[in-house]
Amino acid sequence: MGRMTLDEILGQFARDGNYHFTNGPATAVELRELEGAVGRPLPDSFRAFLNRLGGGLFYAGHEIFGPHRVMVHDISTYSDLPSFLEAVVLPPGPRADP
Repeated sequence: MGRMTLDEILGQFARDGNYHFTNGPATAVELRELEGAVGRPLPDSFRAFLNRLGGGLFYAGHEIFGPHRVMVHDISTYSDLPSFLEAVVLPPGPRADP
């Protein structure tokens, strides 16, 4: 089998929906707000993933942050992608307004 395209990967995730716990697809407005909160555009593939599937827990508990919190346990360090990026990834400094 050759390398899968992004659309094939997203299709497989969608078909395996019973193995995921998500808050549903992100809207275009939510994605723009998320990009404003993190101060930069999302990569096209990540934007497509969130638009089609949303954030949440996938397969064996692999967490993918999205624009909204998905609470599936009582210990939560980061509630959403902007919180995670601010604390762990992005250097201190001004952020773009949403």
